[in-house]
Amino acid sequence: MRKKYAELLDFLGNYPQWTDCGWVQTYLPYHHNLKGKRILDVGCGNSLFAYALVQAGVSSYTGIDSNAEVFNPQNDDWAKTIHSYRKTLIKKYPNLISYQMMSADDMQFQDETFDLAIAVTVTEHLPNPEETFKEIYRVLVPGGYFFFSHHNFYGWDGHHQGPYNVNELEGELTDTQKTVLDWRHLEADIEYENTYLNKIRWYKLRELVSKQFFIITWDTKYSYEQRGIARLTNEILNKYSSKYTYEDLAVLENICLSKKLTPEEQQIMGDSRPSRF
Repeated sequence: MRKKYAELLDFLGNYPQWTDCGWVQTYLPYHHNLKGKRILDVGCGNSLFAYALVQAGVSSYTGIDSNAEVFNPQNDDWAKTIHSYRKTLIKKYPNLISYQMMSADDMQFQDETFDLAIAVTVTEHLPNPEETFKEIYRVLVPGGYFFFSHHNFYGWDGHHQGPYNVNELEGELTDTQKTVLDWRHLEADIEYENTYLNKIRWYKLRELVSKQFFIITWDTKYSYEQRGIARLTNEILNKYSSKYTYEDLAVLENICLSKKLTPEEQQIMGDSRPSRF
């Protein structure tokens, strides 16, 4: 066990997002730190966020995903590696960490079970985002927070087929990558490999979130040179000007912190708060 855990720590050293919770703690208010909180990781996928959250003092971490390959990987070596290290984490923290195969739009949890829900680059994959947001609202306690990041489908690498860095263009591209390169994915009729993409516009996403939650922070991050923004030429902008705004094509991701208001907060805010349904 000690040897395996040491291997895990060595592996995690290559992925700072799995060893430090700054990516979420930065957005949370001062009086709502992670210590003692019950965390729900929606669409946990092949990640190890559990380690960083446990080190931050959470009282429990529950990761859910509807993809069977996450829990019983057969063909993906990366998934097998993550799965192995997850077993190590569960053995190390048996009363703190759990993973369950479960659909995000039909969770098998009681109402008001969690203090914080996170969904890291998951919302673009949700088949039913509105139903998922309703479920997240249900399982959060009043005053609980929902944090997520959204990878914009309409950006340079929003197709999730790679490459994700312009330097990788120097290598050999697959036939699929050639088909979707430089915003060609906006009109390419292809089956995306190993993923589902709902193609939701970022402003529609915000609208759906606001039906359930009070949005505290909505951070729009534009793409940058290494993520292809310099390849967004006037020719491409003109080609799609009748269908897409500049922001549709130039935004890389959105980061949101929202809150399930308490009854007292709802009363104070009155009609200014967003409608739940």
